[in-house]
Amino acid sequence: MEDLPPKPRVVLALLIINIGRVVLVDELADEVWGDRPPATAVTTLQTYVYRLRRMFGRRGGPELLTRPLGYELVGEPSDVDMYRFVEHVTLARRDAAPEAVAASAQSALDLYQGELFADVRPGPRIRAQRERLAEMRMCANELLILSGITTGRHREAVEQLRPLVRENPLNELLNGYLMFSLAAAGRRQDALGVYSVLRDGMIEELGLDPCEPLVRLHRQVLSDGDLTLPFADTR
Repeated sequence: MEDLPPKPRVVLALLIINIGRVVLVDELADEVWGDRPPATAVTTLQTYVYRLRRMFGRRGGPELLTRPLGYELVGEPSDVDMYRFVEHVTLARRDAAPEAVAASAQSALDLYQGELFADVRPGPRIRAQRERLAEMRMCANELLILSGITTGRHREAVEQLRPLVRENPLNELLNGYLMFSLAAAGRRQDALGVYSVLRDGMIEELGLDPCEPLVRLHRQVLSDGDLTLPFADTR
């Protein structure tokens, strides 16, 4: 989309998100202009669609059809990485065997190329899809890490968790997994350090203490006792 102006980019993004389905003219106008579309919105959208068709023609892209109430980008969801990503995350959630979970979650993460349409100014529909995919990316990461922990790959889990905890410093599930993995790998002092940083951050920013599963894990690490993986039943 590098040679498209901002508003046609929005139109193309919404059409791709809804590939194989009709996107109403009103939906496109709302995504492009919000609640203050110009009087020329319909004809302007027609100009944008014409430009997209020319671009597809030059590049051998899909058909963009005019429908009675809107436009349809012809294709199947499986043609779009976004929907293949969603399919793999769904499979990871359903799989029971850790190896199958890891394979599906990794396949999903391999397809995730960063924020959806990062070069597009989002309206409500694109923004909602971005948020949904970001949540699913986090889910895929959590499932991949959990599969590693349950099969004893604690050092590998630590390496996967470190950047995620930096991105989400108050996420109790990620911090709990990191504490457990560090302690299980023989690094109990580091696990205690993770808890201390989390507790201080939660008190300062949220006015809350860590939840009971983390408090219990903290006690287990302190006492050098058997470890209980927190949140293991939340999948």
